Amino acid sequence: MPPRRQNNQKLEEGQNSNEAAGDDDNLTTSAIERLGTDEIAFIFGFLPPEDIMSARLNKKMRDAAKTTIVPMTQFLVNSVDKYNAIDVMTIALPNLQQIEIGYLGSGHKYIDGYDPDERMAAETINFISHDIEIICNFEMLRSLVVNFAPLNGRYPLLFNFPLLNKLSITTNWKLKWDLEVLAGLPVLKELYLNDNKQLTGNINSLKVLRDTLAKVEIIDCMKVEGSFMDLADFPHLNELNLCHTAVIGDVREIGAHDFPVLKSLSLPKDVYGGNGQEFLSVSDAHDTISFLYSFRKQRPPLLKYWSGKLSVDSFDWYDADRRAVYNPAPMYVVFVEAGSRVGYRWETAHDVPMACEVNWLDPEPDRYSSDYEMYIEELQEINGQVDIYRGYHQPPTRDESLNFISSPSDNYDDVVQKVLDMGGILEGNVMMMPGGQTMAIPDTVQSDTGMPQVLVRWGVLASFLVEQLPEDVVGMLEKILQDISSSDDNSQHVSMIDSSRNANYVMHHLIH
Repeated sequence: MPPRRQNNQKLEEGQNSNEAAGDDDNLTTSAIERLGTDEIAFIFGFLPPEDIMSARLNKKMRDAAKTTIVPMTQFLVNSVDKYNAIDVMTIALPNLQQIEIGYLGSGHKYIDGYDPDERMAAETINFISHDIEIICNFEMLRSLVVNFAPLNGRYPLLFNFPLLNKLSITTNWKLKWDLEVLAGLPVLKELYLNDNKQLTGNINSLKVLRDTLAKVEIIDCMKVEGSFMDLADFPHLNELNLCHTAVIGDVREIGAHDFPVLKSLSLPKDVYGGNGQEFLSVSDAHDTISFLYSFRKQRPPLLKYWSGKLSVDSFDWYDADRRAVYNPAPMYVVFVEAGSRVGYRWETAHDVPMACEVNWLDPEPDRYSSDYEMYIEELQEINGQVDIYRGYHQPPTRDESLNFISSPSDNYDDVVQKVLDMGGILEGNVMMMPGGQTMAIPDTVQSDTGMPQVLVRWGVLASFLVEQLPEDVVGMLEKILQDISSSDDNSQHVSMIDSSRNANYVMHHLIH
């Protein structure tokens, strides 16, 4: 019967397909069997560690994995499952070259090292502990990253990898160690240390790595000290960042043959010419900038992103508005560039700073020069950033600045008093406890900030706030709402703003 013949045909086709698949598997198995262990290890050398682990199908492939030089791909230990996997890999894949040790999860930590922080040890005494010593089995390790790992105390084993090229240790607050232990990493090229509160030592300890170090970044490690000039004769050092350390020095000491290949330099504020250097007067800042300008001309890549600021101990320093998050007075000084032209200006610390006029150190480029068009474009952008401090090439006096910040159209105290008058001050909260008892919780905002919390009806506050808008802003909003209404099917419900009801109308359309 035709249907039966069709079913039989399908069964035969399926059987043939399975047989073909089986033949393919047999061919693959046969091909693998013909390969030697070294050939398989060579193939594995192009795969990430996870794929190598899953490809170990037989004894030959497992033996090949043990001799494979695993390519430089990240393996992140950031959970207990990943820790268990790395434990297996110490035997199955011992030639791992790159590993990152991270957070294991709540309730887990690595076994405390020598000289642990006793308080932290007590707080984590019931945590499940894991042995970090297993990474010592990776003798081919070339890159080690330790980021926010639950470590407490000293772990000499972390600094005993003779082939390590890169070491990064960031945000490990209870890991105790000294720069001297880096002697156990004789071929280290890149060193990144950030936010390590227990790191100690003098940067002259890096001299044992003089012939290998190319990049050094030690940031937010306030117990690291020494003189940055101790690294001046490092022949391969091209990046150096020592911001927020206790390192000292003076960029005026840098000679023509010092730091021969350095391309980027960032130094702490206590160094003369360091990033964030503090000045006791505006004139002191000008003298330093004049030198740094000449230095930049000789070594263009260095100190490219330098900035300084007036010290709070300076007679020129003031806070124009203590109630503001950022000081609205231009107390910071930075280099600016328009094309090839270099200058400096004073500005505030805001993300989008309020800036003074630029003090140009270079003459304007010739209008027929190749970069003149770029210069004009960038100059317009720089000039457009100058607003309330237009006409000032250095910070205005305190009295002048207060005139900018507290103008009659922006009378802060008057506005605050009106808000206080239209609402009620929150004195605190009362909690109803079991049994009908009450517990009063006083509001501490006023004592903490100097300003109380005020409860105001939204409609009243909205109308008041719109009344504070300048007439040109109200006119602009009117134009926007007209444009919206002209394209809205319900335009008959939207009418023109008039001066007698602009507050309620504008606020209604802004919030609905």
